[in-house]
Amino acid sequence: LVTCGGYAEYCLAAASICLPVPEKISLVNAAGIPETFFTVWTNVFKRGQLKAGESLLVHGGSSGIGTTAIQLGKAFGATVYTTAGTSDKCEFCNNLGADAAINY
Repeated sequence: LVTCGGYAEYCLAAASICLPVPEKISLVNAAGIPETFFTVWTNVFKRGQLKAGESLLVHGGSSGIGTTAIQLGKAFGATVYTTAGTSDKCEFCNNLGADAAINY
C-alpha cells in the first residue's frame, strides 16, 4: 500500500514510509506483511484500544487478517476467541494460539 492507497507492482514511496526487508524473506512475501499487520494494529489496538487481559473476538480466524489478529492479540496478552467455518480451520486457529475457536 502506498500513502494514498492502491496496489502496484512498482511505485515510488518516501523512505519514511518504507520498512527494511530481512534477508531471509523475499520481496514478494514481505510485501504482504504490512497489509495484514497494519490493518490489525490500526483497528484492534489504535481504534479498539485492546489491552492485556481483555478479550478479543476474531471472526474468520483462518483468514489473513484473522491469523494476524490471533497472533498479535496473544502477543499483547489478550484472551482470543475466534470463529471459523470448519473443524480443520478451528484447529488451525487454536494452533496459532486462539484460546477458543467456534465452528459456525
